[in-house]
Amino acid sequence: MQISSTSSIYQVTNQSSYSKNTDTDKNYLTMSLDDIKDLPYNEVKSNLEDISKNLNNKSEKNAKDSLEIFAVKAKIHTIDGSNNQQYNQALFNTLGEIDDPFSIIIFQKDIQNNLGDYHDNKNIKASFVVESNTENYRSDNNLTKKQISNIDMGNFISKMLTTFTEDLSEAKGDKIKKQYQDIVDGYGLLQKYYNQAIKEPLYA
Repeated sequence: MQISSTSSIYQVTNQSSYSKNTDTDKNYLTMSLDDIKDLPYNEVKSNLEDISKNLNNKSEKNAKDSLEIFAVKAKIHTIDGSNNQQYNQALFNTLGEIDDPFSIIIFQKDIQNNLGDYHDNKNIKASFVVESNTENYRSDNNLTKKQISNIDMGNFISKMLTTFTEDLSEAKGDKIKKQYQDIVDGYGLLQKYYNQAIKEPLYA
């Protein structure tokens, strides 16, 4: 996972709220993919419908384009991923710190799997780990927005950091260590952004 070196994890501390299309110089229906990537959480939230239509209409000239579009969609979809706006914002900003599109998709999928396992009291495993005991196999439960919102996100993130840090310390081989390090780095960012979000005023 390559974390952006040009942006601070505290860059959104003073994010202001945005009203839909208040900036007349911006056309969210035709905005470039690179410009969409740079939009802050509240601006995307206020213009989600137009941005989603834009992304759905983007042409995929090759596999790289397809991957980049899919990664941006994964980030944008966090806006209404749950009824917990603070968690949504934290995940949005976390994915925004990851430069590699494939890593964005993988980490977003890891979180989805981990939330299901945490909710169902299953063993917490990385997505690349095959569980030999079928009773402990990761959940296929795609949680509803309400179920995600009922999870104590502070406890969830702390548990994930503890679990995967332990897995990292026991990992053998550079490839496996790198995969665990990516997960730990991602959850570390998520924790920092979540702690920041719960201290900020919520915008409608």
